[in-house]
Amino acid sequence: MLIAAVILIFTYIGVSFTRLPHINIDRPAAALTGALLMVLTGVMSFNQAIGAIDFHTITLLLGMMLLMAALQQADFFNVLAARSIALAGKPWQLLLAVTLVTAVGSAFMVNDVVVLLFTPVVIAACRLLERNPAPYLIAEAMAANIGSVATEIGNPQNMLIGVSSGIPFTRFMLYLLPVAFVCVLILFVTVLIFYRNEMKIGFQADKLKHQTLSVISGQPTAAARKRLLAFTLPIFALTMICLFFSSTVGISLSIVAMAGGVAAAFSAASVRPA
Repeated sequence: MLIAAVILIFTYIGVSFTRLPHINIDRPAAALTGALLMVLTGVMSFNQAIGAIDFHTITLLLGMMLLMAALQQADFFNVLAARSIALAGKPWQLLLAVTLVTAVGSAFMVNDVVVLLFTPVVIAACRLLERNPAPYLIAEAMAANIGSVATEIGNPQNMLIGVSSGIPFTRFMLYLLPVAFVCVLILFVTVLIFYRNEMKIGFQADKLKHQTLSVISGQPTAAARKRLLAFTLPIFALTMICLFFSSTVGISLSIVAMAGGVAAAFSAASVRPA
């Protein structure tokens, strides 16, 4: 027990502090090292370690990541974020747009992916408008966590809960969607109050309307992205529909997600830059 506790503590230190002096290790490497030490020190056998892995959760996460990767290649996230932000005419509207888009996106597209891909667009918008990015990035970070609570695919923790408990996707969402909604509202009002002076300073909204805020690098051509989006969006929509009815037809969430992810991966592989 003592050995297991020591390994766990050092693993958490490695996960929490990825840039310690003379040490350059990322979070996956730290977690994998901790798991390996558990086996090497005899805390658990190799078979026990393999048995501890929930492959349904891993499959669900992998399928969603494949689907998100295809949407990213199709420039979906940039377009969604940029067009939503461009609707803002005042600072509080910009804050509201960032909060809502992040929260809703995190509920259905895995919050890690949303934050990773939305952040450059938010920063680009703030620079263009000469705004302090702090309130918008704070709202984005917190909205991602709050929004991801609403569904079983919002974050890896929810995926594990959903797969392990067997709670239907729709029932899970019906219980937690109101909670997420109230928390998002509280978040928006709180940030609005804390940064009320920032919200009083207007900006030229036309700057956003004439900018794409694209942060793409090394992506396929615009025509190729449109073709990919034409295939990938229906796949994503169909996957979401199947998730809602997965318990009714008796298909696991992991199978639905992997089917959607593989279909999206094939679509992405078919796109060739002109």
